[in-house]
Amino acid sequence: MKNLAICLLLLLGAVGCGDDYVVYETVDTMVCIPKNDFQVLEYDAASGQACVYDLYLYKGGYNDDGITVKLVVDPSVLDVYNVESGLELKVMPDRYFAFDPEVRLSGDRVMDRAEIRFDAASMLADGIDSSYVLPLSVRADDQGKVRPEKNSVIIRVVMAETRVLDSLTPGSQYA
Repeated sequence: MKNLAICLLLLLGAVGCGDDYVVYETVDTMVCIPKNDFQVLEYDAASGQACVYDLYLYKGGYNDDGITVKLVVDPSVLDVYNVESGLELKVMPDRYFAFDPEVRLSGDRVMDRAEIRFDAASMLADGIDSSYVLPLSVRADDQGKVRPEKNSVIIRVVMAETRVLDSLTPGSQYA
């Protein structure tokens, strides 16, 4: 009987030791955009600074795993937003922005940023107003996943000169 009790304790102890391994295997590496809703980048051309939006990406889960994510222009994100909000925003033509399409979150690095650069001078010269936005979504490689509820962002660039004109329009958010 005493031997049976010892064997049972050893068996339970062996099963208990495997818990950490199971947890690490079941917690997937996931990436998200913490500011994943509609974002407004206000830009003053007179400032002389570059028109840049810093898109932050976070990684959760078993953080020893590295993951490469891809940023893509995703018009479907804008389609859903337009239907939900009753607006008619348009996708910004790709000649007005630039970004590195891949971001690598390596090993212990749980946060990184992608720099989205806008060509404000060309936007002003061509009359691109704030009805043009940049809808982006994040896609993960096969080493991880993206949180579906935090996988996209819509960026609107509002120029200082445009803000003055928009404030004169009835129903504008600047009125």
